[in-house]
Amino acid sequence: GVHLKEEMEDLLYEHNVDLALWGHYHSYERTCALYNGTCRGTYDHPGGTVHMVIGTAGYGMDHKGYMDKEWSAFRATHYGYFVIDIFNSSTLHFQYVWNSDGKV
Repeated sequence: GVHLKEEMEDLLYEHNVDLALWGHYHSYERTCALYNGTCRGTYDHPGGTVHMVIGTAGYGMDHKGYMDKEWSAFRATHYGYFVIDIFNSSTLHFQYVWNSDGKV
């Protein structure tokens, strides 16, 4: 992750990328709007990029410890999937559905 941050963070910031979706790590984590290791703005008015790692279907979950960082807004190691509704050019709605009980 450190190398990816070094290569991508300034590029995402310079191009006003509000949301980055990532995969491979078998869990779910969502950050605050983040730049240079600091939360900036809100989800509605981000001053950085919100990162979502979505890898909660299929292969076994990664239960390794997370780094304890203030920018981590939510974490889960449950099987599930996402429903993403795109309303217009500035509004998305995400739902994370747990496979075990179907709760959002």
